[in-house]
Amino acid sequence: ETEDEHLKLFCAKEMLDLVQNVGGIWPKISQNLAVRPDIIKDDFARNKLKETQSGNKNAGKEATIEYIRSQNVTLRLGGEQVPILDILDYDSFLSAGSVGQVDMFQLRTGSPNARSFLDTYIP
Repeated sequence: ETEDEHLKLFCAKEMLDLVQNVGGIWPKISQNLAVRPDIIKDDFARNKLKETQSGNKNAGKEATIEYIRSQNVTLRLGGEQVPILDILDYDSFLSAGSVGQVDMFQLRTGSPNARSFLDTYIP
């Protein structure tokens, strides 16, 4: 245990970076440890671990699109399954939490599938 605030900040940042880079279950475990002073005695470290609730990193546009493709996400339009990326274009990253990420997509203009989507799902 140290009282050196610079050392605490450095170590806490390193710990947070490692947890966020490893990903998987570790951010969720860190969130639980953040509220357990019986396990993590240092208040500074626990407060840094709380950042795993909302301060996780953006996977990036390419990784997000590749993930959606790998999951074969489709919508039923006019009796057929249409890949969702035939209808939507990636717009921007909004937020990342411990188990997921939120991105904004826009309806692809000029796409016949987008028109069919509007006709089917928007009254």
